[in-house]
Amino acid sequence: ELARRNAELQIEVTERKRAEERLLEQDRRKDEFLAMLAHELRNPLASIANALAALKLSAIAPHPLHGAMSRQLALLVRLIDDLLDVARIRRGKLALKVGQSTLNATLDAAIETVFPLLKRGEHPLNVRRLPADVLLHVDHERLSQVFSNLLNNATKYSDAYSPIDIEVSINADWIEVAVIDRGIGLTAEQCEQIFGLFAQVDTALERSRGGLGIGLTLARHIVDMHGGELMATSDGLGRGSRFIVRLPFQPVPSLAAPNTPGYAPSAPCRVLIVDDNVDSADSLAVLLQLLGHETRCIYDARAAAKEAETFSPDVIFLDIGMPGMSGYDVARQLRAQPLVALTGWGQPEDRKRTSEAGFDHHLVKPTDPQAIERILRELKPRIRTRT
Repeated sequence: ELARRNAELQIEVTERKRAEERLLEQDRRKDEFLAMLAHELRNPLASIANALAALKLSAIAPHPLHGAMSRQLALLVRLIDDLLDVARIRRGKLALKVGQSTLNATLDAAIETVFPLLKRGEHPLNVRRLPADVLLHVDHERLSQVFSNLLNNATKYSDAYSPIDIEVSINADWIEVAVIDRGIGLTAEQCEQIFGLFAQVDTALERSRGGLGIGLTLARHIVDMHGGELMATSDGLGRGSRFIVRLPFQPVPSLAAPNTPGYAPSAPCRVLIVDDNVDSADSLAVLLQLLGHETRCIYDARAAAKEAETFSPDVIFLDIGMPGMSGYDVARQLRAQPLVALTGWGQPEDRKRTSEAGFDHHLVKPTDPQAIERILRELKPRIRTRT
C-alpha cells in the first residue's frame, strides 16, 4: 500500500511540474507575442507620426483635425507602451533609471501628457504646489507616468466640467501627492481591487470610456519600486476619489535651478535612411527635409554600404528588423559612421544590443522631430557640417 501511494505521489508531482513548465512556456510565448505585436504596430504608427509632423511644419495654419489625430496617435503609442510594461513587470525586468528631478518638473510633464484629455472634458485643474520646489531622487519619466496615469483615470471617471485637484504635502520623511476627482467614486472593496491587473470598476463604463485596465497596476508597481505607496480612498459611490502617492523624502538644503537649454534646430546634415518599410522611410525623409536636411532613402539593407559610399552621409538612420540583412549587419560594415537605430524594438535588451553593435543612439518608432534634432546636435562633433 505504501509503495503504491508513493508511486501515485511521484506521478502527481511529475504531472504538476510539467503543468508548471507548460504555464511558464505559455507565459514566455505571450511576452514574445506582445513584443512582436508592438514592433509591428510601431512601423505604421511611425509613418503616421512622421506625416503629421511634416504636415504641421509645412502648413501655415494646422488643420483643425491635426490635433485630434496627434492625440489619438499618442494614445495608441501609450497603450502599446503599457502592454509592454506589464510584460516587463511580470518577468521582473522593469528597471528604474534614478536621477535628480524636481517635483514640479515631474508633475508638469504629467500634466502636459494629459492636457488634451483635460481640455476635451473641460476639466478645471487646480494644482496646490509646495511654497518651494523640492529635489527628488527618482526615475523622472516613470514617476511622471504614475501621475499622468492617475490624472488620466480622474478624467476617465469624471463628468465633463468636473474639477480635478492635485495637492502636495510634505513632512520630515514623506512627500505626498494626491490626485482628487469628483467622479463616480469607489466602494471600500474597490479601493484595493482597482490596482489589480485588468481590473475594471464597471465593465459597461470601462468599455464606453476605453482603456485596458492596466494603468493603475503600473502606477502602483512603479511607486513600490521607489520605496513608496499608492493608495485610493473614497467616501463612496458618486462621491469622487482620492489617489495618494507617498514617496520617501530626504530634505535638500538648497535647490539650484536646472539648466534646460531651449530647443534649437541642428545644422543641416546629409542623412541616409535605411528601412525596408517604404512609407516609414519616405515620411521620415520628408520630415527631415522640412527641417533643413538633405536625405536619401534605401529600402534594401544589402545596398546600404554602397549607397553610403556614394552619398557620403553625415549620419545614418537604420531600421533593425530588415529582410536579407539586419541593421546589426549593416552597422558592422559602417562602424565609422554615426549610426542611429530607428526601430520598433525598444526593450532594454534591444537597446543594449544596438549599443554593443556600434550604434550611437537608439530611437523607438514613432519618434518626434525634437528627439531627432537633439540627437543630430549631440552627434555634431562627428558630423561634417554643410553650409
